[in-house]
Amino acid sequence: MDVSTRIEIVQLYYSLGESATAALRGYKTKHGPIKDPFTVSTITRLIAKFESTGSDWIFLTKGESLWCLLRPFFFDATVSGDSCLHMLQTHVIPQLKQHKKSLTVFQQDGAPPHYSNQVRNYLREQFSDERVIARGFPNFWPARSPNLTPLDYWFWRMIKAHVYHENKPKNLVELRARIEEEYARVTLEEVKHAVSRISYRL
Repeated sequence: MDVSTRIEIVQLYYSLGESATAALRGYKTKHGPIKDPFTVSTITRLIAKFESTGSDWIFLTKGESLWCLLRPFFFDATVSGDSCLHMLQTHVIPQLKQHKKSLTVFQQDGAPPHYSNQVRNYLREQFSDERVIARGFPNFWPARSPNLTPLDYWFWRMIKAHVYHENKPKNLVELRARIEEEYARVTLEEVKHAVSRISYRL
């Protein structure tokens, strides 16, 4: 099953009452006879893997790893389109290339700096329209939906609780050091678990 078929099947499954049978029927209705037939059991296994590993799995090819953690990035001034672009060029993309994540799906909210022409054009160059979930792209993330974003519903809440657990940081230098320290303790298993909770929030 190719990537585009995986995506469509997952979308059909959730839009048709989380029914593998309905998803298969919907796919056949749209496309007619299937060249490489798959079954309800195939769809059930696909959904189980999708829910246990995170949405990016549908883009993976055999032997490619899904998970990696990128180092945190700190802006020293108000975030702008220029600084956002700089962060992508010098921080995000180099790390993704280092980890060989060529099929990453990039997601961001609709903040004005993220929506600047230069940022959107750069994201298109790096990921293509199909692999960006953001304002101004075909796959846009619903506005005001932090309950569906692991960074919002899990990561920052957890980091803040640990950073401020005993004594508040005395200054920005100490705050940054504590954030980096707590970030270094985050495990891939914790990230996987947080991502797996998305399906329960839909």
